[in-house]
Amino acid sequence: MLVSPVNSFTYEPSMHYDRELTAEAGKTIGLAFYDILQPPPSPPEPEKPTGPDFAWTFDGHVEGLYGEVDGEEFNAEWEADTPFEYEGNKSLKLDGSNAYVDIGGDVISRETLTVSVWVKAPASSVTRYVVSDWWLDGPNERSWAVQTYGNHFNVLLSRDGTFDTGSVKNYQSSGIEIWNNEWRHLAFTYESDEDGGALRMFLDGAELKNWRLRIDSDASVPSLHAGNGGLRIGATRTGQSGEPTRWFDGLIDEVAIWNSALTPAEISWLAQNSIRERH
Repeated sequence: MLVSPVNSFTYEPSMHYDRELTAEAGKTIGLAFYDILQPPPSPPEPEKPTGPDFAWTFDGHVEGLYGEVDGEEFNAEWEADTPFEYEGNKSLKLDGSNAYVDIGGDVISRETLTVSVWVKAPASSVTRYVVSDWWLDGPNERSWAVQTYGNHFNVLLSRDGTFDTGSVKNYQSSGIEIWNNEWRHLAFTYESDEDGGALRMFLDGAELKNWRLRIDSDASVPSLHAGNGGLRIGATRTGQSGEPTRWFDGLIDEVAIWNSALTPAEISWLAQNSIRERH
């Protein structure tokens, strides 16, 4: 397991430590304890974002709220339990066995991206897909995905459509119990840069850092792969036929996508307000 940042110290009695080396070792130990013991970061002061480019609030229908794309196959149900109360509001209820929404279309920027979604679910012993442009099997089809597993959530990004360690960013929340059938706000931003792409994850408006962020793979992703799997909510695709699998079990609401990277202050606003109130 890799944790960012990583501070480690190995004591070897046979080695001679002078004053400078001993002081450096003490500093390393102190930083390691600081990473573990410091309180969770507070979200920044909220700032209302513009957009989004595409959004679905699931108020009894699946049509896009702001952007329209092809497809939108639907076989899920509606639920009155939602993160925000207003007349006619509904969330998407998924049963973990065969319910999902197939948005279709190639709507996502390959250079910058923000995905925001509200989720209510129990902990799960299997990987489930919340929203993604990803095929579980099939070369050249993987682009990005938001998953749940155990009591965590993952974000995956691929630069070439494979799941090879050298081609994927695979980040996961760590040290936090998320899934207890309460509404949680998940978000990530991706931004291409000269270092190979920056991925940032947010939980309830606060960025995940230090011991709260586990990095399984941090390959250079200068741009997202342009897979043709299409956008799905509550499942991913598998095999050459593209049949759905890894269905989500729980409630999903207010899926929103920006073809730009929002700021932490804008993510904080989304964790407190419905995207219907963006203007």
